[in-house]
Amino acid sequence: PCEKTSLGTNSGWIANTHWNNWGLTFGTAFSYRVMARNHNSITTAWVSLGSQATLSCSGTPCPADFDNDKDVDVADLVVFIADFGRTDCAVGSPCEGDFDSDADVDGVDLAEFLSEYGRQDCQ
Repeated sequence: PCEKTSLGTNSGWIANTHWNNWGLTFGTAFSYRVMARNHNSITTAWVSLGSQATLSCSGTPCPADFDNDKDVDVADLVVFIADFGRTDCAVGSPCEGDFDSDADVDGVDLAEFLSEYGRQDCQ
């Protein structure tokens, strides 16, 4: 799992080599650590990934702003639709719309995308 040690939240065991940790507070330092396990359930020790701080800013990030143009619009919807229904996000090419990092792009991810659709204040 990947764990945010400053708040004790973690990803649980996942097959991905990445974990998106959304909802971070602006202007705050966060520390992370990771642990791995093999097919025999043998685990490594925790390894610190260090600490980084989020930027202070007036806008908020938009995970659904795939083209980084500071809004969530039709161009981002096209990217989301291209990955909708995929179940191979952990082994195939990355899935842009896998907001909950569960290796697929499904209805849960669609709800997250729709909650951001139309925003024009992305940071």
